[in-house]
Amino acid sequence: MQLLKRIRDTFEPQSNQSASEIDPAYAYDLLSNERRRRVIEFLVEFEPGTEVDVRDVADAISQGGDRNASYVSLIQSHLIKYDNDNNGLVEYDERAKTIKIRPELHAVYRGHEAFVNELD
Repeated sequence: MQLLKRIRDTFEPQSNQSASEIDPAYAYDLLSNERRRRVIEFLVEFEPGTEVDVRDVADAISQGGDRNASYVSLIQSHLIKYDNDNNGLVEYDERAKTIKIRPELHAVYRGHEAFVNELD
C-alpha cells in the first residue's frame, strides 16, 4: 500500500506546474499498455507546450518494426486515450496530426518511474 500511495502522490501536480490533478485510474489505464508506456517515455523528453508530430512518435516507438502500423495504431486508438477529451496528457490535433505536451504527461511519467524504480 505504501508503494501505491507514493505513486498516487506523483500524479498530483508539482507546485511549479500548472497541471491539474490526474485520476489515478486514468493513469493506470494508460500505463497498462506497453505501447502507451513507450509513447509516454518518448514524449517526456519534451517540455510542456511543445508540439510533436505524430510521425515522429511513430518512428520512435516502432523500434525498427513497421512504422506505418505504429502510426495507424496511434491515430486509431492510443492518441484518443492520451487526449481524454482535451483533459489528458496531451492535446491531439487530428487535422495537423500533432500532439501538444501537457504537464500531466510528466506527472504520469513520474508515477511510472516510481513504480519501476521500486521493482528494481
